[in-house]
Amino acid sequence: MKDKFDLFTLNNPKLDISPKSWICFQGMKLNEILSLLVETICIENKITKKQLCNLISKKLKCSNGPAEEIIYLRKQHIPIPILLTLLSLTKHRKIYKNKIINYTKFLKCNNATSKPIKALKNLTIPFCKIAGAHAGDGNLYSKIVLEIKNETSKNEILIILRKNNCKFKIFKTKKRIRIKLNIDKVDVLKQLTSLREQKNMTLFITNAINIADFYESGLKAYQNWILETFGLNVAVKKYSNKRAYRIDFDNKIIARYLNIFLGFPYGEKTYIVKEPTLIEKSTLSFRIAFLLGYMTFEGHVCKKRNFVEVSSKSRSIIENSYSTFQKLNIPMRNIHIDNYGRWVCISKVLNTYYLKKALIVFEKNTEKWKRLKYKIKNARL
Repeated sequence: MKDKFDLFTLNNPKLDISPKSWICFQGMKLNEILSLLVETICIENKITKKQLCNLISKKLKCSNGPAEEIIYLRKQHIPIPILLTLLSLTKHRKIYKNKIINYTKFLKCNNATSKPIKALKNLTIPFCKIAGAHAGDGNLYSKIVLEIKNETSKNEILIILRKNNCKFKIFKTKKRIRIKLNIDKVDVLKQLTSLREQKNMTLFITNAINIADFYESGLKAYQNWILETFGLNVAVKKYSNKRAYRIDFDNKIIARYLNIFLGFPYGEKTYIVKEPTLIEKSTLSFRIAFLLGYMTFEGHVCKKRNFVEVSSKSRSIIENSYSTFQKLNIPMRNIHIDNYGRWVCISKVLNTYYLKKALIVFEKNTEKWKRLKYKIKNARL
């Protein structure tokens, strides 16, 4: 199926730089498949399990421990890099790869604090709603965090960062110096990784997802979509200094779903955001779900007149929205640019019939949905 996700592509060898940063598969029957795969590889390549462990360790540049834990079935979660190495050693790669994906039920990072999330294998209505909400008010951030114990190491690292024109911030605690910088130069990450052991430095990468809105109801809906899709509870918080709400959480796997499968960038996206190609080329129900997520956060229901609209600095997302509105047979005006340089997609004045049709692009019981329901109740057209 064209909307099916290849879970193996969640692995990024340039960023997953140590065994603790690897993404893992989990599933009741995965160890059975793994046992058969290991047996097949040993027979095909005429090697022992110990030799296979050495092969994996050498290729992944790590100690024998992580490979032995998997080959001898001592762990329930299996790192993707080890699985990819195993698959490269068999003639039956495609068969085993499909079986592994089919039996994978959960995903987690290879460390003790990481919580498993549901393994999403294809587009769903809630995931398309998440995508629409992210297109409207969501952001992805990925940062390198360095923790150093002494000033000498700090100064050597700062030389590397300044030489490569990296933007960074320095924070000091009682025992350590912490440096944060954006991930935009993989070469810098390689240099820092090579220094990690000799400079007694801890290096880790954070993957933050943020979404904010004026109305709490939209964020409550987003909270439910995340729970339904990934089985993850995220908290809705109120900004202390303004009348708005937000959700902030760190999750590398969900961030990669948004980035790898849907194409959302890390950092700024205001002028380039668009409906993900995978959703745009899928069925109308998925496109409507995306528009619902987008309109729930970015859409507008006029208080005085009977029309709905949405605007953005990105022409692409507005053209995508216009296209779906047309497929819903909701009468629309031509796309135009307003006085603020925003592209605008706005309906014509809607009678009761079309107001009811427009309910489909707002999540039920959110603020804008309720406003539209009120209009329907009091419509005279």
